[in-house]
Order: sequence, then C-alpha cells, then structure tokens
Amino acid sequence: MSAGKSKSRWTRAEIETARLFGTERIPNNGFGQPDFIVPASSTRGPIAVQVKTKAALPAWFSDAMSQATLDAGNTDPEAIAAVVIVHAPGSGIKKKRYAVLRLEDAARLLGDLT
Repeated sequence: MSAGKSKSRWTRAEIETARLFGTERIPNNGFGQPDFIVPASSTRGPIAVQVKTKAALPAWFSDAMSQATLDAGNTDPEAIAAVVIVHAPGSGIKKKRYAVLRLEDAARLLGDLT
C-alpha cells in the first residue's frame, strides 16, 4: 500500500470517529494534539481522543473482547461489554489499567451525541 493510501485510511477513520461523537477532526499540525475532542458536558470534562488504525489485532485482544461481549449478553441484553487490561511490568513499577469497549458502546455511555 502506498503512503498516500495509508494516510487516507487513517485520516478517514479519524473523521468518521469524530463524527460519531458529534464533533470534528482536528487537522494534524505536527505539534502533538488529539485527533479530536469530545466536548465537556455537565457531568465530565472534555475527552481528548487519539485514533489508531491497524490492519490486525493480537488474538488475545480479539478473544478478550469476544468473551466480554458474550458474557455481557448472557448477563443482560443492555449490558455493555468491557475489557480491563492491566499492564503490570514488574516489581517497583506502578501498574497501569486501561478500559476497552466498543466505540458504539462508548458513545452510548457518553450520551446521545449525534
């Protein structure tokens, strides 16, 4: 794939994702900024978003999301599936935790943004 097609793909993904949240993509100016910002609401501050486009994901990640989706559906049809990834690099290094959910579910959690 040429560099132009690759750039077009990630730019398009940023635009489409920003639109899902009712906002606009911030053009890349080379100075380290988010791809877009979900504006603050009365209950939370703004959310600065980076969009990453990958052709493939690790199998463990896909498996974890599939398991979470299945388990959520078995719990309640309205349940939102989420995976928490704990990065525990070792002794003396603070753990970092990341919550991952489907984009559509994140939009649902944040309210009707469209």
